Amino acid sequence: MRWSFAYSNERLSCLYTDKISLEQLKDVKENWVSAHVEFVHDNAKTIQFNIPNGFKYKLYGDYFFNANDKKSHIFSFGFDARHYQKVFKNIIWANRVSGAWSFGAQKILYFLGGVDTWLNPKYDYNIPISPNVNYGLQAPVTNLRGLPQNIRNGNNYLLLNSELRVPIFSLIAKKPLKSAFLQDFQLVGFFDAGLAYNLANPFNKDNSLSKEVVNDPIRQPIVVTVNYYRNPFVFGAGAGVRTNILGYFVRVDAAWGHNGLEFAKKPMWHISLSKDF
Repeated sequence: MRWSFAYSNERLSCLYTDKISLEQLKDVKENWVSAHVEFVHDNAKTIQFNIPNGFKYKLYGDYFFNANDKKSHIFSFGFDARHYQKVFKNIIWANRVSGAWSFGAQKILYFLGGVDTWLNPKYDYNIPISPNVNYGLQAPVTNLRGLPQNIRNGNNYLLLNSELRVPIFSLIAKKPLKSAFLQDFQLVGFFDAGLAYNLANPFNKDNSLSKEVVNDPIRQPIVVTVNYYRNPFVFGAGAGVRTNILGYFVRVDAAWGHNGLEFAKKPMWHISLSKDF
């Protein structure tokens, strides 16, 4: 069992550039308090760097409150389960299932897509954020390779990751390797899938419904409102390499994503500095 408490003081200072901004804009102050509790079960053992074997999971809950806003209570519950199956020697098949749900006077906005510590991040500005949900905090949800950050968003999410990790040089070596580059060099094939949504049913059309208002300035008052339905379920697949370079574990992945309508014609590259799940 693990638990923690935290306090955060935040202040947004406005830049006054004219008389109007000086009179109308005010600094924003927030005092956040939070509590976190989780239950962790871990019987996984490390075979070598980024190559574990076994099973582990955690269940957790969070509470956030902004003392400057009485209607700012945020609750969230989540889970993260990981299983690492040895296939042959130090080749493993790694699987993870995770999810979280937030509720209360305010909610957490989860952004689905991308990878941790992405050095060349991409963001999808075409996916709208629901104006009917009062969000108080936000958090990224990774890994979903082949798709940009914010490919889907909402106050709930589910995520699946599955990958085969092959440490090629340490697999064929007859004696321990002295080079960290060769010892930690790994080939990876992966599949990621996930969804983010707001309502109880993730496939409710109101979850992914966005409206675009087209107003022709020449032919007014003609105004056209177009509704788009976006499937909340997206996924991606691809391959990559990992190794240790100058003390940094570097990951390079190429993935083809499916945005709910079609596969990408070109791969999306993800370069990051972190271990896999």
